[in-house]
Amino acid sequence: MIIETKYGVGDRVTAIRELKKEKWETCDCCDGNKIINIKGFGVGCPQCGGRGLITDFEEKKWTIDRRGEIDTVQVAVTYQDKKAITYFLGKKDYFTCQTRYESKDIFKDKKTALKECAKRNGESNG
Repeated sequence: MIIETKYGVGDRVTAIRELKKEKWETCDCCDGNKIINIKGFGVGCPQCGGRGLITDFEEKKWTIDRRGEIDTVQVAVTYQDKKAITYFLGKKDYFTCQTRYESKDIFKDKKTALKECAKRNGESNG
């Protein structure tokens, strides 16, 4: 079986990632008290997990994550012949770690990556 990939080991690419900024709010269920009372018994709030706060993502924005060489290409094929291709950037050794990306999140050059970020962020190109 021959499987073609978009990029190969050693190719220099630009990767993008969605950054998410968290926003914490007081839980509506327990009013931030972390527990609710059920028939006189204090029970950890099921809504916030007993934290008193719930989180939401205030801002999500696609941006360039890194530029580097592909160190590893991982291919998985399912019984239905569906293919999942994952690319790893960065050398894998004791001091550094590889970062994994799907094909849809890596690009040959910075200009194309920035254009895709703008598209995913819903920005017009003027």
